[in-house]
Amino acid sequence: MQPASASNDAVLVADDLYRQGSRYKGSGNDSLLWYANRLLRLGEAQGNDRIIVNGLLLKANYEWRTANHTTAMKVAVEALQKAEYNKFTQVVPSLYSIIGNLHKENENYPLALKAAERGLQAAIFIKDTPRIISIMLNQAMFTHSYGMSKKDPQIRKEGLNKYLEGLKIAESSPGYEPYCIAYYNNISQYYKISGNYAKGILYAKKAEILAKKYRRYLSLTYTYNWLGEIYFYSGDHAKGIRYLNEALDLSIAQNAPFREAEIYRSLYKCYHAAGNDQKALAAFSRSVVINDSLQLRKNTKQIGRLQIEYETEKKDQRIASLRLINLQKTRTTEAIAVGMILFILLSAFLYFQYRGIRRRNRLLADSNKKINEQSEQLKFLMKELHHRVKNNLQIVSSLLSLQSNHLPDKDARQAVKIGQQRIEAMSLIHRSLYQQDNPNMVNMKEYVTDLVESILQSFGIDKSKFDLQLDVQITEMDVDQALPLGLIINEWVTNAFKYAYKETVYPSLMLSLKKDREIVLEIKDNGPGMTREAWEKPQGSFGVKLVKVLSRQLNGICNMESRNGTLLNLHIPAKLEKAG
Repeated sequence: MQPASASNDAVLVADDLYRQGSRYKGSGNDSLLWYANRLLRLGEAQGNDRIIVNGLLLKANYEWRTANHTTAMKVAVEALQKAEYNKFTQVVPSLYSIIGNLHKENENYPLALKAAERGLQAAIFIKDTPRIISIMLNQAMFTHSYGMSKKDPQIRKEGLNKYLEGLKIAESSPGYEPYCIAYYNNISQYYKISGNYAKGILYAKKAEILAKKYRRYLSLTYTYNWLGEIYFYSGDHAKGIRYLNEALDLSIAQNAPFREAEIYRSLYKCYHAAGNDQKALAAFSRSVVINDSLQLRKNTKQIGRLQIEYETEKKDQRIASLRLINLQKTRTTEAIAVGMILFILLSAFLYFQYRGIRRRNRLLADSNKKINEQSEQLKFLMKELHHRVKNNLQIVSSLLSLQSNHLPDKDARQAVKIGQQRIEAMSLIHRSLYQQDNPNMVNMKEYVTDLVESILQSFGIDKSKFDLQLDVQITEMDVDQALPLGLIINEWVTNAFKYAYKETVYPSLMLSLKKDREIVLEIKDNGPGMTREAWEKPQGSFGVKLVKVLSRQLNGICNMESRNGTLLNLHIPAKLEKAG
């Protein structure tokens, strides 16, 4: 047992380390990880759970800020369990705040809001007003983001009410003034999106005053960003661009490339809206370059590294297992040969052998744990990669949209529009992949619904005046089947909207996707019907040719019937046989 004076000295050192490390909690600086590891080693040496929890809190912050979300969640949950068991109530709100933000990063807003509510109750229990203000800000941001993702104005309005509720507390004392900056910025953003530019400017100006007063220059980049967009879209283009350029200069000075990329994206939208395509394309390209340098290269390299480590660990485990088996056989044979004469020596040998086996089993267990962790991280990074592919496909779609606006020929514009819709079909696949627990499986009901509604929107069809019947009975499908099948649906439905409903008073479309012994796709419209000659010899129809090529790729059999409209019938094997 250590003397009381030594234990007190360790606590003082730990408190100083935690204060120093907390200065980096809002960043991914490596110093944050250094302080976290120092606290963890000190806590384990002293057997002090409070020091260990503080170290885990700093480590969870570091992993979150460096986008290692799986590890961050694991560390935060471990810290929360220790804190709640030992009743370390002071750190509980901060841990729930990290967990909520991690759920928000993965767009799981219900769990993010649940974590924020628990954090708020914990902060109220210990009467920590600054933490209450911060968590209420998180609740409002999560609610507003949830409303944006659902395109639900009512949920967004709930987010505004939460902002105003938290702002009342922040404005109640001069000591809480710095917390008002984020509230003012976020409320300004809400009114900007809602088109209430007067209120947007009012709150942004309040944020500007406090951000300058407390030298919160990163917050000031958001203030100028919203002011720039508000002035631009309200008609004062020069003033809007000036504010956006000031935000950009501040982001560069603060070494915040993620803000640079976001502000370039805002400049792209403004220039595009003004018809200045040259500057729009330059800003858009700059945004893409910064995003790629920050995320895609890092993730791709990390995936490769983890894949190598993962395979190496599995190979080493198999070799270790074989060596252990061979060693046991050799020792057993030697023991039988020696016999009873060497009984005492044999007993000693078996004792040490037992200890060796236990040690090896522990090593194997640790190795398995590490492999499982790497496997989970690899899955996360694959989902992140699908996310990036989806974003890049949307970039291509935006560029096609930009280009089509300047094509004088109607047929050329139509061709670009169809190409853009094909890219949208692939983009929706990757969006489904990164939202799934299994990054190789596509949620077919959600994907088919989104795809058909996207086509409806692109042709300007009013859903209330259109009879759409979707019957998707397949829950999930491997991406190797889902992608070509999605392109077939896109081509046939697009073809229907182009040709089937020109003379149809009450247009309707029926799409069915079922699986028994094989997968069956049926798409039927109520137009005049396609001729057999157009199906058998599609001279000018690239869409029909593409449908047939993709059907062969799926080893499927497709047929067209013309009765009270056009019916496409496609039968494909339940499992796609891949070429070796």
